[in-house]
Amino acid sequence: MKLGFYLEAPIMTSPKNVNYCADTYMLLLPKLLKDNLEISMIAKGLDYNEKLVYYQLDPCIEITKIGSSESIFSLLKNYRKYLNENLEIIDNYLNTIDHLVLATGGPLTLVFIKRAIKKKIPCTLLVRANARKTIPTRFRGVKKLLAFLTTNYIESRVDNLCRKNNLGVIALGKELFSHYNKLTNKCILFSSSKYSKADIIDAKEISDIDWQSPVKFLFVGRLVVNKGLNELINALSYIKNYDWSLTIVGTGEYENEIKKLIHKLKLTDRIHLKGNVPFGNELKYIYRDHDVVVLPSYFEGLPQVILEGMANGCLILATNVGGIPGVINNNQNGFLFEPRSINEIVKTLNILPNVQNLTNVRINALEIAIEYAQENQINNFYNILK
Repeated sequence: MKLGFYLEAPIMTSPKNVNYCADTYMLLLPKLLKDNLEISMIAKGLDYNEKLVYYQLDPCIEITKIGSSESIFSLLKNYRKYLNENLEIIDNYLNTIDHLVLATGGPLTLVFIKRAIKKKIPCTLLVRANARKTIPTRFRGVKKLLAFLTTNYIESRVDNLCRKNNLGVIALGKELFSHYNKLTNKCILFSSSKYSKADIIDAKEISDIDWQSPVKFLFVGRLVVNKGLNELINALSYIKNYDWSLTIVGTGEYENEIKKLIHKLKLTDRIHLKGNVPFGNELKYIYRDHDVVVLPSYFEGLPQVILEGMANGCLILATNVGGIPGVINNNQNGFLFEPRSINEIVKTLNILPNVQNLTNVRINALEIAIEYAQENQINNFYNILK
């Protein structure tokens, strides 16, 4: 089988002719390679920028590039011209594959679905977030309203195509699964987990948190406004009933603002920025050297950080958004709080020392980590392709 992928993130080619992409699914694709399966990818091309480089593509994956676009608005503004310049490339690419897996949310989603259906190519949707909620948050004022109207139109059309053609759906998070499971009988709950069962910590290695020593908090993710770091850092500044430190792993356009906030609140001795650390042993040791993983995002699909934190024995605190409440049962295997609220984070952080059996909460989380281990998820992925 020749399996093709269309993802929203662009492809960048280095001067040494190495392909990179910021999409975490680049780590999944090589795991899918089998003797009877070839994988290729079509994506928007982007000029190489080492600051945007995250994941190197496996050289076995063939790449087809189409034109880039700065935003959903720039694409829509020049939509007809863009299609005229790229439609032949898209059609030629589709003629080379047996099954298309594509990310939803952008205007090109409809183009790919319709043309794949016309060519009678099986099509599976990769749904990682509710675009109606997530994309408009990137804008303000009139643009925010226009973004909502646009994404609502696209998502409604995708829903209709899914229902009419019984498309396969790979849904990240139980909220999305619940929605698409009503539209098609070929829907699975999925996560592109990087860790395997062998990477999961043994329950015997999880010890009690020592509240008499500095409690080690950890944030892992892109440094952007919607990850809620402003609220987290401000909230930590109010915690006085125990000592603490915070390690921030990641890079992004909000990094300078974070540094300014840390300096303003005089927390430079407590909060440390480590930069980007790719998935691997170093990141695993960082997880295991910390007590609590906090993810205060405004919105999410099914974030890998939570699952990785669970797999490494950390206590998980996260916002009650997207697919997160689908894996965190509040007070049972982690703790949930509402987004965009410093007070909510402070309240959650202050109650932790008084919660009995926090060790059991972390041990309970191992069951979720096992469920979402890479081996189990890849089996689910293959099942939807049958």
